[in-house]
Amino acid sequence: MFPTFKITCLADEKEESKALINNHLTSLWKQFSLYFKDLDMSKYEWIRNPFVVEKDDYFGLTTAEQEMIIDLSCDSTLKQIFRDENNIVTFCLRVKNDSPTLTNKALEILLPFVTSYLCEPGVSTLTVLKTKYRSRLMIEKELRTAISSMIPRFGKICAEKQAQQSH
Repeated sequence: MFPTFKITCLADEKEESKALINNHLTSLWKQFSLYFKDLDMSKYEWIRNPFVVEKDDYFGLTTAEQEMIIDLSCDSTLKQIFRDENNIVTFCLRVKNDSPTLTNKALEILLPFVTSYLCEPGVSTLTVLKTKYRSRLMIEKELRTAISSMIPRFGKICAEKQAQQSH
């Protein structure tokens, strides 16, 4: 189930660390199985690598979309770009203007992964913000600040703040 872990286990002599890592990976596997139990990735091979698509891998695509993938897979320039980028998201952004239908279809399939990943930290942060000591009804600003990946420039914010003048 975990080939890299198997190699590590063969090299490592500590039994307690092996058991700990194995238990952790097994619980992760169970959690992922709860979220993605019906997901058969072989159906979406055309998203992962559009240049190695078999006839049976066109799951859920119309005939026109299948023809677009065939045209895309025959384009040697795009194939080279795909190899150079080595990232499906970057490649999709490059191809978006040429084949927006396929790009949108791929994004529909990939989007649930991103949203579930982003929702879980948001719910955890919301739980922290809504404690009994800080129970406000409107916490949009605090939540946005807490889950944002941007680092605030406090020095600039303080410099632009006008101090209250005394009488």
